[in-house]
Amino acid sequence: MSKSEDSGSPGWSASLFMQTTEDVARAVVAAAAAATAVRSPRPSAVYSSKDENGGSQFQKLQRHVSRVLKGFSHPPEVRSGTYNPEVLTSQKRQWASFQLQYLDHRSLKEPSRLFESMVVVGLPPNCDIQALQRQYATRKFEGSGKFRSALSCQNNSRVEPNLEPQVLFVYPPEKQLPLKYKDLLSFCFPGGVEVHAVERTPSMSELNEILLSQEHLKQSDLSFVFRLQVADNSTLYGCCVLVEEIVQKPSGLLSLISDRQPAAPSLSRYVMTTRRCYCILSRLPFFELHFGLLNSFQGSPCEERNLRSDVDDTETEEASISGQEDSSDHLDILEWAKANNHGSLQILCEYYRLPCPTRGSKLTFHPLEHLHPLEYHRPDEKVLHIAGSTIDLRSCSTRLEFAEAHTALLAEEEATTLSTWAVACMCGSLRLEHVLTIFAGALLEKQIVVVCSNLGILSATVLSIVPLIRPYQWQSLLMPVLPDDMLDFLDAPVPYIVGVKNKTSEVQSKLANVILVDANKNQIKASTIPQLPRHRELFSCLSPYHAKLVGESYLGRKRPVHECTDVQIEAAKGFLSVLRSYLDSLCSNMRSHTITNVQSNNDKVSLLLKESFIDSFLSRDRPFMKLFVDTQLFSVHTDLVLSFIQKE
Repeated sequence: MSKSEDSGSPGWSASLFMQTTEDVARAVVAAAAAATAVRSPRPSAVYSSKDENGGSQFQKLQRHVSRVLKGFSHPPEVRSGTYNPEVLTSQKRQWASFQLQYLDHRSLKEPSRLFESMVVVGLPPNCDIQALQRQYATRKFEGSGKFRSALSCQNNSRVEPNLEPQVLFVYPPEKQLPLKYKDLLSFCFPGGVEVHAVERTPSMSELNEILLSQEHLKQSDLSFVFRLQVADNSTLYGCCVLVEEIVQKPSGLLSLISDRQPAAPSLSRYVMTTRRCYCILSRLPFFELHFGLLNSFQGSPCEERNLRSDVDDTETEEASISGQEDSSDHLDILEWAKANNHGSLQILCEYYRLPCPTRGSKLTFHPLEHLHPLEYHRPDEKVLHIAGSTIDLRSCSTRLEFAEAHTALLAEEEATTLSTWAVACMCGSLRLEHVLTIFAGALLEKQIVVVCSNLGILSATVLSIVPLIRPYQWQSLLMPVLPDDMLDFLDAPVPYIVGVKNKTSEVQSKLANVILVDANKNQIKASTIPQLPRHRELFSCLSPYHAKLVGESYLGRKRPVHECTDVQIEAAKGFLSVLRSYLDSLCSNMRSHTITNVQSNNDKVSLLLKESFIDSFLSRDRPFMKLFVDTQLFSVHTDLVLSFIQKE
């Protein structure tokens, strides 16, 4: 193994890794320049007698980019032979002061609405259907029955019809979208828009099967989730459902497309169909509830009304900030929907008016009598149990403690909502040894790319990292779906975990030093990394749960990935319970390797001595632990734990 591979990951500030929607495809230089929240590195875990200025060329490049582009200087480092606890504790107090300054510009307020916006994205009904039919005839002659937009094929010299998707519908109508227009299009159709042709027959049986069979309720590849950090450093989720519809007709679920012209009778032998994306944009990880809403549109009665559609990209060029609250409930739209028997619009309006449930409470949503009610029980994570310590928001005595505990609680809620379906999907798609390789790579903050043509499995596999590594929290870039027009992002010299739909030659050229997971073939390619401590014991404990999830995986492909059987739920919970106990055990003796400085005003600062901590492990486990304690996720977790240990 090369030196660069063995050097682990640097302790960069977490904010440096947060991608923005200004241009997600840019390399790390632009991403770093776009970030606004600069935080100093955490001086919590320190060597007592080692020079920290070394490292691989990869680490030096990362430190260089961090300093030059962010205009940020590291606190003085304690060199070999000058170990001084007072200096170190002083640095940590200084770091806490920097954190408080950062918090002055950050809102800790939770969203008051269940979702930010609901959009429909796809080809508009008024697109050039004759050009599409001519193009299909040409492709059919060449042996292909479908074609797609060329998001990743800029070098194609063939003259193509315009297959660029558009935002066809937005609710609420006047509210700014939480991400940029062009980014929304890319994430809703990460591989581009495809157009299919269905042959006309007297019975139109094939077309009816496509349009009426509700395939999005029967397949795992028609529902997926994208996730990204937006301008204010908050997390935005996109819950997407792809529905096959006739190109010339407006949305079959909402029928709210404006500027519609009656479709001219076509004498063509084929009817052109395409998938449109129905997407809930939310800052809350209530996946079960959001997908339930999208699925409830099907079968609801509807009439037509011009609302807001064919959105001009200049109108939505700037993304909104999470602090912006939409005070309007749009009662006029709701009353119109009720009066005109527009069930799907009524469902959407009623859903938007619902208040965000408090932690531990239950929400029941039943807007239409003929539909089953949606029920959602919000997890009641008000107290965290980490490394033998209990962390409660009510016990926080400083704003910094409250902010760190609040962030940890948000991370715990996200992990809880992903804990069953995402983990069940990952384990059902990959062998256990591959799952543990990904697990180890995530703990060491490696670059990980998952490739899968099934968008549902792709997004679930990447998102499963969130609950797998709890109580640790991934501090860098995590994107379940990376659009084809943003592949340059893979060149960024920072840790990331991303999902890519197709392993093209362009993708392969960028993956020389990453952990490459091919979920289509159940294969993994990775450089050698140190073995997890007690690897054999961990593998043995996980095997029974993994076997159950593999056994349920075949039927899992016959339904959306976010739906699980009771067997999957119990097996996924058991799988995560083993991993949680395992990770807690790695830091169970942390207190024994901690020093605490107490000032006259009873201000306490605790530090972890890394060398002493690493030496407490068996020699065969130390190579992994040496890399692990150098990661940002370990430092963040350690600071959280120590901040509450020092209060006891």
